[in-house]
Amino acid sequence: MNSKLTKMFFVALTTSLTINAFAQTEQDRKKILADTNVDFLMKFSKEKEEFTRNNLILAQEKAREKGMPLSGVDKDGSYFQLVGYDQENDFLKYYSTFNNVTNGSSLTTSRAHALHAAGITGQDMIAGIWDGGIPRPNHFSLIGRVVVKDNGMTVTNPESEGLSHGIHVGGTIAANDYIPQAKGFAPSAKLWANNWTSDISEMSAQAAQGLLVSNHSYGLKGTDVANGLGVGFFGRYGDDARDYDLIANNAPYYSIVFAAGNDNNINSLITPNPAKKGKDLLTQAGVSKNTIVVAAIEGIQNYSASNVKTAVFSNYGPTDDFRIKPDISAKGVDVFSLNYTSTAATALNSGTSMAAPAVTGVITLWQQYYKQLFGVFMRSSTVKAVMVHTALEAGPVGPDPKFGWGIINAEAGAQILSEASQERAIVKEITLNQGEVYEYDYNYDGSNPLVATIAWNDPAGTAINTGTDISVKKLVNDLDLRVINVATGQESLPWTLKPTFSGEITAPSFADKVDNAVDPVERVNVQGNAAGVYKIRVSHKGTLQGGSQIFSLVVSASSGTLSTKEEELGQMELYPNPTSEKLNIVADYGVIANANVRIFDINGRLIYNNSTLFVNNGKGAIDVSSFSSGVYVLKVEKSGKTNTYKFIKK
Repeated sequence: MNSKLTKMFFVALTTSLTINAFAQTEQDRKKILADTNVDFLMKFSKEKEEFTRNNLILAQEKAREKGMPLSGVDKDGSYFQLVGYDQENDFLKYYSTFNNVTNGSSLTTSRAHALHAAGITGQDMIAGIWDGGIPRPNHFSLIGRVVVKDNGMTVTNPESEGLSHGIHVGGTIAANDYIPQAKGFAPSAKLWANNWTSDISEMSAQAAQGLLVSNHSYGLKGTDVANGLGVGFFGRYGDDARDYDLIANNAPYYSIVFAAGNDNNINSLITPNPAKKGKDLLTQAGVSKNTIVVAAIEGIQNYSASNVKTAVFSNYGPTDDFRIKPDISAKGVDVFSLNYTSTAATALNSGTSMAAPAVTGVITLWQQYYKQLFGVFMRSSTVKAVMVHTALEAGPVGPDPKFGWGIINAEAGAQILSEASQERAIVKEITLNQGEVYEYDYNYDGSNPLVATIAWNDPAGTAINTGTDISVKKLVNDLDLRVINVATGQESLPWTLKPTFSGEITAPSFADKVDNAVDPVERVNVQGNAAGVYKIRVSHKGTLQGGSQIFSLVVSASSGTLSTKEEELGQMELYPNPTSEKLNIVADYGVIANANVRIFDINGRLIYNNSTLFVNNGKGAIDVSSFSSGVYVLKVEKSGKTNTYKFIKK
């Protein structure tokens, strides 16, 4: 594979690897903060903190005048709380949890078990959470891993549903296996926990401390928006959406995950145009360019694209300028997690609130794995590129305003990162300067489908605070991805949504393969499987704000399976994995006796070779205590057959 960047060389990701820890250490944070505009984030945080404090006092006064509650539980079981006042529209802003109480693990649907099996469980990683209540710090499934980071403006809410919602969300992200059925995605991670009242201020401040990902399973309720702000607010890129983009622009490693909302099953009350068929229901962060917005689906055991069912309550996009929102889907129906009522309590809930923390958990695992492989963390644009690149198809082919790009696939994302570390796939962060064209020649063997994806953290756009369905695009830096068969000249184009709110989301697709001029992410599924050289080309339209744009590139022809073993020689067991001293291989004596054992580091260097494995009672042991921490590949060979395994040295 060859690459060139017109007028300049790009800086590739570090591929040399000597890993001493999985942790998000102070040194790691210093690297993150070197590319973070800390001064802006802290100033923005202070401004928002002061505004929020004064505005909340005004909101409480107005609520008392109007005889409105400060907080409570709605008839659908969701918890709400007064958080502000829109003076221009005389509108009291209530955040509401996006849960519907029902009479469930999302790990299987999102394929996270493969990372757990490889020892990736969020060790020393941190996930932020803003919610209606602080997760109970002494719950046995979270004990010792909840750090209350609230800025003191608010305290843990006394209302039971606020507490119940916060710990259910936090448990989905980080519950350990004290209650096996409630195990979270990152069971070793810590939670930075906050009440939602001053979320933008606190998010900005904690991003300035190096926070990599946070979860937000709340927002404005659709009926409140329709009755108070009008239906034009749906899909509109307003001040709130811009605020989240400003934080993302100045904290390029920070992934912000939001639930899409639960108004779809009551859309007849809030969508005056029946031709939209439930579309155009997103607000605030759901309309931001750089957030990750999560739709909810039912759980899946045996996957096929045609049998993925969206949750009846999950909000559809797109945005008014027809960007692909929601971004991704995860299980949000009958999710089993924690409850606040005791130190071992559990609960079963449904909602996009329950889907978003699955994505937050997966991102936490991906960041840990990337750090393990490359020694640094990913930019949020790389996280999004990996997520979009590897998503499991849902419904019709291509993205749509119902499922976004499909179902988050933890295993396939990790596989791409693993292949990139072995130079069998591409995961790069590249600077494109004004007037440049980036090109990369990719040698494709025709075995699995060839896919290329780019994503970038787009500068905040100009807010629109009036009007209905204003389709002026909000994309500031318009990058373009093309994949060209060098031999034939055939050009493959990226997906984009058809610019219409009408029509059913059915086959052949709600999307086209044409030039995409609205999304800060583009994916190309190359036509056909013809082997040969393909040119990956990234260019841009117009003038780049700031004179350049960093983008993330992912290219692969992968099966999407994080395979830990390939059983050709015979059934074997490897333990413990991860290990610190000895690695044991167990199998029938006739299978492994006198087998050749070789171990390679992640860069393919042979570091151990034993031509005659000594076996005692069907077990062979290898001393790996002198190995550096990291991922290794073990090959057991005999009689022309080979078993291949991955293991982790702690």
